[in-house]
Amino acid sequence: MHWGWSAGYRFVAIEGVAGPSMNQAWQLHGLGDNNYGYTTVVTSGNWNGNILSIAINGDYEKTLKNMNVDGSLIYHGSSSHAVTLLDNFKNEVFSAGSGSLETEDYQAINWQLYPNPSSGVIHVKIPEGEKAYHVEIRDLSGQLIERKEFSNTNSLELDLQQSGLYMVSLYQDNALVDTQRLIVQ
Repeated sequence: MHWGWSAGYRFVAIEGVAGPSMNQAWQLHGLGDNNYGYTTVVTSGNWNGNILSIAINGDYEKTLKNMNVDGSLIYHGSSSHAVTLLDNFKNEVFSAGSGSLETEDYQAINWQLYPNPSSGVIHVKIPEGEKAYHVEIRDLSGQLIERKEFSNTNSLELDLQQSGLYMVSLYQDNALVDTQRLIVQ
């Protein structure tokens, strides 16, 4: 369980019983802003209408890697066991998922999105070919901002006037090929 609140405290709380008879209390609360961190998981996803599906595995048993869970432990703090617990959370628990998100394999496409960062006018260029391509621009909440088809051309011009961070996704025959981040200043 991960908790956080505006005061800045962050922690993971794991509680249960341990020992041969399962009668010994086991509590570990990992606290402390200095233990808080981020992790990056490189994976893929698919848009289905307004829903983004991303495959990520979470193996929470790995939070206890290199920790003794054979006997009683009661620890609430920001050093010792907490450091191990929260490092495991950052480095061991999450990995790219393997699901049935993609039903077909698509070859990597060398496409360009420029300039990036941009002041609002963006160019998208794909290799010439006969496949049907389109791009979708979404804000960080997943809201679709614009969808534009490549129609008898291998380049598009987009005009985004509101500054922010956007995700620009390229689709081939309505299947996600790749996504790039775009900064509009």
